Amino acid sequence: MEERVLSTSFGFEPAGSRDRGGSTETTGGASDGGATWAIALGEFKGDDHHERAERMAEQIAAFADTDDVWVDQRSSRSMIYHGRYASRNDRVAQGNLSRWREYVRMGQMRLPGLMLVPINEYSSGSASEYALERGVEREMARRQEEGEGPPKYTLQIGMYDEDFGENFREVAEEAVATLREDGWEAYFWHGPVRTTLMVGFFDDEALEDDSEQALQVEALRRQFPKNSLNGRTIRMTSGGKTAEQRSELVALPR
Repeated sequence: MEERVLSTSFGFEPAGSRDRGGSTETTGGASDGGATWAIALGEFKGDDHHERAERMAEQIAAFADTDDVWVDQRSSRSMIYHGRYASRNDRVAQGNLSRWREYVRMGQMRLPGLMLVPINEYSSGSASEYALERGVEREMARRQEEGEGPPKYTLQIGMYDEDFGENFREVAEEAVATLREDGWEAYFWHGPVRTTLMVGFFDDEALEDDSEQALQVEALRRQFPKNSLNGRTIRMTSGGKTAEQRSELVALPR
C-alpha cells in the first residue's frame, strides 16, 4: 500500500541548495577512531540467505584468488565483504576497490552494491547513540583526525509523524536500530513535527559526477531507492503527474 502525499516539508534542504564551501584535501591511512571499513560485495535476503551468501563468497574468493572475502550474517540478511581497513582512504582499500570495479566494468562480475562501508558492530542498546546529533559529532571528530572538512549531507530514506500514532518517535528509533543491526550507518532526527530517517554522511564531493562519494550515494540509493512516510512510499503529484519520491541527498540541519 502506498501513501499519497501532495506536499511535504522535510525540515532539510536538498543537497546543493546551499552555497558550497572550499574543497578540503584528504589524507589516507589515518584511523577512523576505532571504526573498521570493508568493501561490500553483495547482499542476500530471504530464505537460506546464510547458505547462499557463503556459497557466493566462496565463488568470489576463488575467482579473485583471495582469502580475504568474508560473510557477515545477520537475522534478516547476509553481507559479503572483502578486507578490513582502518580508513576509507586507506590506499590498499582504494586499490582493492578499483580492482573490484574493474571486474564489474569488464563484465566478469556483477556487484551492484560495491562500495566501501563502515562495519562497526552495533548493538541494539541505547537508541540515543543513533541520534543524528551524536552521529555528526563522531563524524566531525573522525574527519578532523583525517584532515577532512565537516559533513554536509545525508541520504534521507523515510519519515514518521503523528499520523502513524503517538509513539511514532519510538517506532522511528526502532527502525533505525534495526537498520544498524543489519549493518547500515543509519540515524534518526527528531524534528518539531516528524522524525526523519537517514543513512550516511557526505560532503561536496558527493555532488561531483563519478566521484567516490557520488558512487557511494548511488549504491545506497539502490538499497534505499524510495522515500517513505510512516512506512509507505511517498507519491508526489505535480502538473497532473504522480510519481514516487526517490530517496534524497539532503543538507544536514544547521
